[in-house]
Amino acid sequence: MRKKIFVDTNIIISGIFFSGNEAKLISLEEIDLYTSDVVIEELKDVAISKFRSLKMEDKRLALVEIERSLVDFELIITEKDYRKNILKAKELIRKEKDSRILAAVQTISPDYFVTGDKDFHNSRVKQLVKVKYTKEVLTALGL
Repeated sequence: MRKKIFVDTNIIISGIFFSGNEAKLISLEEIDLYTSDVVIEELKDVAISKFRSLKMEDKRLALVEIERSLVDFELIITEKDYRKNILKAKELIRKEKDSRILAAVQTISPDYFVTGDKDFHNSRVKQLVKVKYTKEVLTALGL
């Protein structure tokens, strides 16, 4: 059975622009990748801020690469889909963007929520969803 895996911003950025476990995870064909509109907004913001010192063409190419990588995602969930879970998520995560991401994760009910953000790696969130680091998920998948 295919695993549903929701990935956060830092996993996608690392997977696109660096080699390693994150690149391996987001390139797997035997899983279904999910993310949300908030993550995509954050991806674009991170790309622009991280690549600020680059020429405009390089920034544009970074954004194109992000868009290209999102084609591999099964579903990109939007706020209209996860709105009902925002209040509960806000009880568990203080940051506005993070609570929206957690609400999206709840809506998807993935097998794993992969993030390097330590704010999600707390016992209250882990009671709700399987929050994992990339290496843990690759190990669980037998890779």
